[in-house]
Amino acid sequence: MKITSKNKNSVPEINTFGCRLNIWESQVISVLASQKGRSDLLIFNTCAVTSEAERQARQAIRSSKRSRPDAQILVTGCAAQVDPQKWNFMPEVDFVIGNKEKLDEDFWKRFVPENSSHQNQNVFVQDITEVKSTSGHLIESFNKHTRGFVQVQNGCDHRCTFCIIPFGRGPSRSVSTQDVINSINSLLKNGVKEIVLTGVDLTSWGIDIFGKPSLGLLVKKILKNKVSIELINKENYFVFQPLLPEVAGGSISAQNAVSPLRFLIRDIKIRKAEVESIDRETQTVTIFQGVQRRPTHLHYDHLVIALGSDSDLSRTPGLQEHALTMKTLDDARKLRAHIIERLEHADITQLPEVKEGALTFTVIGGGFSGIETVGEIKDLIDRSLKYYPNIKASEIRVVLLEFADRVLNEMPASLAEYAVEKLKK
Repeated sequence: MKITSKNKNSVPEINTFGCRLNIWESQVISVLASQKGRSDLLIFNTCAVTSEAERQARQAIRSSKRSRPDAQILVTGCAAQVDPQKWNFMPEVDFVIGNKEKLDEDFWKRFVPENSSHQNQNVFVQDITEVKSTSGHLIESFNKHTRGFVQVQNGCDHRCTFCIIPFGRGPSRSVSTQDVINSINSLLKNGVKEIVLTGVDLTSWGIDIFGKPSLGLLVKKILKNKVSIELINKENYFVFQPLLPEVAGGSISAQNAVSPLRFLIRDIKIRKAEVESIDRETQTVTIFQGVQRRPTHLHYDHLVIALGSDSDLSRTPGLQEHALTMKTLDDARKLRAHIIERLEHADITQLPEVKEGALTFTVIGGGFSGIETVGEIKDLIDRSLKYYPNIKASEIRVVLLEFADRVLNEMPASLAEYAVEKLKK
């Protein structure tokens, strides 16, 4: 379906929270709602990734209702999909619709708010796990902005600890190559200068398309095969960091926490090397690669620098010298080796204070990674104690330090309390 924006005064007011895919979807909602005569609605397209995102949405809803008491408020998005009744219970909210419904032209045709009862006809949320295809909408513009977003994929088939997204987005599903290209061309014709490909699990694009084409192949087709794309990285694999605590604890092997870059982004050249310098005048990158570490000069037309992030331990005295981090496979291996070495030492020492120190493990940070690390450390120790006859379970002490007033600030307080209680046991 072609999405054509009407004039500015005829579209509903939409408040968007969360990801870039939500931005694309809000544009679709705006046009669908206005075309069906619902430009009077106040629409909130929510995010369910963190409790903070939900809090901000609730705050915005209450504020909008105070400023426009006669307006009807419609809540949609991932938070509404995951727990529609929570939003329905808000007195300010008139309607709750799911992630499938918000992009469904037929739904907007049937949607007649005047005939709905606040008690039983204002929640329209289907089971998102049954959705097998993406919504085929062709957006022509983003309100005269020069940056446009194009949906290429939706949903996720992974089931990561603490992650709610699969239940808000459903299974992974791809937009066809031709539909993506048509969407891009439509935006370019209407003044958009920059295109952002968006989705939930982008690298899974193509897994449900015949032949299982890769995301790299999609990018090459978008660029009409007139460009050569090369990725330079120190490692030739991608580490899924949320699984590192499980690697450290031995719940899974290291190979289950990594994916080869050549598999993830096929049809793009991968070079395992380290960048030494960049010469902007000659548009040359100098790298060191191979066993002999010889310098190699690469010419570029366009250079994208994606540095990622690193842990800065220098601000706290002693942390850099004594703390272990949890960002790489090597970090996970070091933590596991450290725990086993402490158990070995504690099993033979005759000094109570040395034994107490060896059996005290401290984790700093009560976020997702910290909580998982605490649990995995304790599981590893509990499984190992039968091999250390001189260590009692009561002598093990695992400490979690968190600056905030509670752990798991990204999650609702009830889930955080539940996690704490489980860890205490």
